[in-house]
Amino acid sequence: MLKKTLAIASLLLLTACANVVYQVKGDEPIQETETRSLGTVVDDSALETKVKVAILQSDDRFKDARIKVISYNGKILLIGQVPEKDLYGKATVAANSLSSVKAVHNELTVESNIGVKIRTSDAWLKTKVSSRMFTEDGFPSRKIDVYVENGVVYLMGIVDAATEKQAAELANSVDGVQKVVKVFERPKT
Repeated sequence: MLKKTLAIASLLLLTACANVVYQVKGDEPIQETETRSLGTVVDDSALETKVKVAILQSDDRFKDARIKVISYNGKILLIGQVPEKDLYGKATVAANSLSSVKAVHNELTVESNIGVKIRTSDAWLKTKVSSRMFTEDGFPSRKIDVYVENGVVYLMGIVDAATEKQAAELANSVDGVQKVVKVFERPKT
């Protein structure tokens, strides 16, 4: 019985990591409503590491930068700070050098690295935005990943146009949000 319980718990944890949403209607079979598979999530995680290494190896000055690499379905989002203007473009070139990268959205800023106080505020803002989406009746919050950097909210996921618009409106309604950047893609039909 313990093995069965552990197996089910492991499966649920793996499913949660993949952002897979299931829909159950009466006696109908369970239907998967999200197109991002566990394999894609694992690939994205590996791609984040590869892109980060490519960026760091492209110029020694990146050691003084604060860069977060986020991959969603092969699309790369770069957020953080670089100390010099030319590093902004070099980060894009380095990320694009990998064949598995579908697109790069470079949102790096040229400034000093943000401090702990701002990062803490960003973490709280992320919680507020995610909670706002989660508590909205009928809103598919599990389909959207939320990232915050220096008061700017970044939204990623595979959603239709109406969900994209609603996600941006919900994020903008949260006190403290400076700006919302949408990095969505449409579901395959």
